[in-house]
Amino acid sequence: MTQKTAAPLTGMIYRLEDRPPPGPAILAAIQHILASIVGIVTPALIIGGVLGLGEHIPYLVAMSLFVSGVATFIQCRRFGPVGSGLLSVQGTSFAFVGAILAAGFAVKGRGGTPEDILAMIFGLCLVGCLVEIGLSQFVGRLRRIITPTVTGIVITIIGLSLVKVGFTDFAGGATAGEALGEPVNLLLGFIVVAAILVLTFQRNPTVRISAIMAGLVIGFIVAALLGKVDFSSAGSGPLIALPIPFRYGIDFDLALFLPIAFIYLITAIETTGDLTANSIIAGEPVRGDLYMARIKGGILADGVNSGLAAIFNTFPNTTFSQNNGVIQMTGVASRHVGMIIAVILIVLGFFPVIGNAFLLVPKPVLGRSDAGAVRHHRGRRHPHPRLRADRPAQGLHHGRVLRPRPRRDAGAGCDAAPAGFHPPGLRNADHAERPVGDHPVAGDSGRGRRGSGAGNGRASGSAGLRPARAGRISRSSAGGSGFPRSAWSGDRPSGSGR
Repeated sequence: MTQKTAAPLTGMIYRLEDRPPPGPAILAAIQHILASIVGIVTPALIIGGVLGLGEHIPYLVAMSLFVSGVATFIQCRRFGPVGSGLLSVQGTSFAFVGAILAAGFAVKGRGGTPEDILAMIFGLCLVGCLVEIGLSQFVGRLRRIITPTVTGIVITIIGLSLVKVGFTDFAGGATAGEALGEPVNLLLGFIVVAAILVLTFQRNPTVRISAIMAGLVIGFIVAALLGKVDFSSAGSGPLIALPIPFRYGIDFDLALFLPIAFIYLITAIETTGDLTANSIIAGEPVRGDLYMARIKGGILADGVNSGLAAIFNTFPNTTFSQNNGVIQMTGVASRHVGMIIAVILIVLGFFPVIGNAFLLVPKPVLGRSDAGAVRHHRGRRHPHPRLRADRPAQGLHHGRVLRPRPRRDAGAGCDAAPAGFHPPGLRNADHAERPVGDHPVAGDSGRGRRGSGAGNGRASGSAGLRPARAGRISRSSAGGSGFPRSAWSGDRPSGSGR
């Protein structure tokens, strides 16, 4: 069967199977780690802080890094049917935080110790991973059940459920006592927020990708200058810790299991969207047997890796969407870079001192950087968002990271199409060899109206599609309401001028 391959949204310097030289490969790997490390460790910090897990937090953070490395290696390397074989970084999922906190509070309310809480959480997550493993074989049917509306509402609720935690940390943390809400705490929080916002809107893509991490460092430095950092606990605890399977044991409760099982269903859909976007950026097939094998393998790896996370005492894993932006920024889509990322994360996972370092960060600083990471997670609104370039007239280039763009009216199928890309609903012989800007309006059967992009209020000359008279591309042609059966595809047409 002929595979439909998406023309890459950026000119890739190194494609999926290329082996970059060590220098560029390590540099690209560091970019991915800077973009993801806060997201990897933040769930463990939130869960440990809210549930009062105290001395166990550094170990949980270390295991988050270790398992993320193992999971990334499995996802990129692909072992049989397990793994997507794409450059896809895995990390601790934010989606589970609310359900895990609810389970932890239930055990704590019964008089459970921190060890009892962790045993219950890891037991629930271990059984729950079987849900995602099973769903990986029926991913094609999920789009009829879990629509973008459903996933969007669930992810929004997950984010909103963490608002109280974020604002409490902003004011000084749950253990601040009388210091809760002191002006210095609020000042630190606002400084971190301002730093993250300023860096997010910089033109330099490296700075934008690292905004959350940089905001955390800036806040920590200011807090140290104000005397809000307690260095007395620095260096406490073991320097090296080995991963110990089932260190806290496992437990199970059916009533607490059901919310976690449902979140596994949602993360399966999220992973589909992340891997589809990854394939589009890298110019890999987005239709056919190879594409579906990668999607199924990626979701299967998600489930397997979440099981490994429970075994090695940390929280469920999922694919990280922010790393797709790093691929576009660097022009490196080689999965061999993913293996370097995996090795670095595994090595970091042997050092609980990293977790201790994060514990030195004052709550107002950490709470605001956590909020930035949660905000990024909530940005994953549905599996296949309409993607646009910062400058549609020029297509997508290095440093212009993909951003989801909501539909502005009932007829907006797409605001701008990169050169060489054809919408699924317009793929036929009449349109096969036309430049994107010369396509007739969808639904007009080629009667001469051309989509120049100017009708969208964009700069003249930008390649785009004007709204169809019928309203939108039909559901059957677009692949249903979940994720599309096909995405932008087609070879670069001659005479496109791109």
